[in-house]
Amino acid sequence: MNGWVTDWVAEQWLGLFDDAWWALHVQDPGRAGAVESEVVGGSYKRQESGFTSVESRTIWLPEKVTWVGLPAVIISHIGVWNSAVNGRLLSAALLPVPHPQVAQGASFVLNKHTYAISIGLPA
Repeated sequence: MNGWVTDWVAEQWLGLFDDAWWALHVQDPGRAGAVESEVVGGSYKRQESGFTSVESRTIWLPEKVTWVGLPAVIISHIGVWNSAVNGRLLSAALLPVPHPQVAQGASFVLNKHTYAISIGLPA
């Protein structure tokens, strides 16, 4: 037996993503949110950006997010956290293979609408 949630519940859950801090990871942070998987060095820090309003059970990254002055690194995952430092992992996504390789001092950009979180419709 499979259950489902109403549109109202889906909207409430997705509304919890109001405060979002975007992070780059060198490996999967896992469901527990391993902070040690996050990029370290250079001028790296998490970037703040929220999400769009809920539409059709989906929220999107509303604007371009840019990290500058990065260390030489291969980025495998994007993480969304609830604070600028430490905190709780809210969501994560695996980047396409081959993973982006960033040179020392370079930037990485996550473009508008390239990250979405969705709660599917009932079957």
